[in-house]
Amino acid sequence: MKNDNQNDWVIFDMDGTLWNTLDVIVECWNYAFSQFPETRGKKITQEELMPNMGKTMDQFAAAILPELSLEQAVRVMQVCVEEENLRLSEKGAIIYDGVEEIFPTLVSGGYRIGIVSNCQSGYIDAFLTYYKLGSYVSDTLCWGDDPAGKAANIRTMIRRNHVDSAVYVGDTQGDCRACMQAGVPFIFAAYGFGEVEDDV
Repeated sequence: MKNDNQNDWVIFDMDGTLWNTLDVIVECWNYAFSQFPETRGKKITQEELMPNMGKTMDQFAAAILPELSLEQAVRVMQVCVEEENLRLSEKGAIIYDGVEEIFPTLVSGGYRIGIVSNCQSGYIDAFLTYYKLGSYVSDTLCWGDDPAGKAANIRTMIRRNHVDSAVYVGDTQGDCRACMQAGVPFIFAAYGFGEVEDDV
């Protein structure tokens, strides 16, 4: 059924909702670690990454590189994410079934699409560039552009686009809590990385 209200939004999370980039992250981060004397020889695995998916880059830095000062860890992480963005924009990752179809379907049905993620700057752009989905997305916002937090960034997107109504699609408890704080209904992507205990 076509939606006649042209300002109803579906806002998506990235990791575990639109795509799975674990293989790319492992490859790129391990390469980046090899470039620094303090992390040379360190290796990250998918198992270590999984509990941290959905966290911000400074939280990743503290969790993945606890042997370094936060300043050092963030410096290494910056190289990690630069490598990651470049690789993803050139080769993509594992996009979930139906994502490439649901974007045009939502837009043709009268909905607008947004993306709000805790990722670094350039990460959403890499996704949209590689899969050629940018024309379907009305707005994006990430932690790398505004570190206010996911709930605040959802509210910012709603406010600056004068959104009439919105739902948020995500895959973690953190996504669920952000929706409760932002006052937005949450749709759980059960195929993703996390679990959700709270009902919204």
